[in-house]
This record gives sequence, C-alpha cells and structure tokens, in this order.
Amino acid sequence: MQERLDDLADLPKISRFIEALVDADKLERKNFKPENFHRVGLADQATIWIGATAKNRSGRYARILEGEERVVWLISSNLEELSANPADWLQKDQDIR
Repeated sequence: MQERLDDLADLPKISRFIEALVDADKLERKNFKPENFHRVGLADQATIWIGATAKNRSGRYARILEGEERVVWLISSNLEELSANPADWLQKDQDIR
C-alpha cells in the first residue's frame, strides 16, 4: 500500500502472529471443492491462506499449498491477532523525527 510506506510495522505483533501460526497443529484435513473455498474465507491465491474461525469447535481454517495441491486444514490456533486491516499491523505510537 503506497500510503503506508513511511509507517513502521508493529514487529512484536507480527512476531506473535508468526509464532502462533508456526505452533498451530493440523487438526483435520477438510474436503472442500475449490469453488467453495470462499465459504471459509480461503478464496485468495497464495502459498498459505488463513480463513475463518471454525464454527462449533476451536480452530481456524487454513489452506496450505502442498506440492501442486491446495489442501484445506482445520488448525489448532484461532490466531486471535489476525486482522485484514493494514492499520492493525502498524505501530500505534510512531514518533519519528
């Protein structure tokens, strides 16, 4: 995002998110047709996608590229700090002089 180039990332928050993602266990492989990925928040193209939190149980959906196959897993972490809002990943007290 061009308008955020001068902003500083909230590195501790990003670090906590990455640690939670690395520590998450694959709980259950899910069988979704690609045309239904959007139902659990996994519609974009990337190596790993983080989707919606699971309903009626703990965890979050993740789509992971395994070889040429895009596999959907229920992972053990809800990744509470996950946000699609870029401002949530920036330092709040940026005082650069």
